[in-house]
Amino acid sequence: MPIAPNVTSHPLTTETEQLTLNYATTVTSDNATVLISTSEYSYQGGNATATPGPEDELDSYPVATTESIGEGEVIAVGDPSITINTMYDEPDNTQFISNLYTETDSDTVLMDVSHSD
Repeated sequence: MPIAPNVTSHPLTTETEQLTLNYATTVTSDNATVLISTSEYSYQGGNATATPGPEDELDSYPVATTESIGEGEVIAVGDPSITINTMYDEPDNTQFISNLYTETDSDTVLMDVSHSD
């Protein structure tokens, strides 16, 4: 399973040292604060068994971000399957998910599942 080990100091990442992902998926945003990112040896494209090609750039890519929108905040996680039963207990996923509920100023947490099958 892919591990995202680069964690920014932020209330949403308290006691979180990594995220364990089911799928290597990144988040793209111009104005977001990166909360958690991959190692600097990651690349985008290909598949799980492919090796990077000459066109692939090794770099660190965001997997969890936060961004203020109007009076609210959007937290984007590239691989939402960190919340499913089989991934919930993987290293630091439980802590990060718990922080989403306890460290936000809102009584409401919405999860967008509109992109799922």
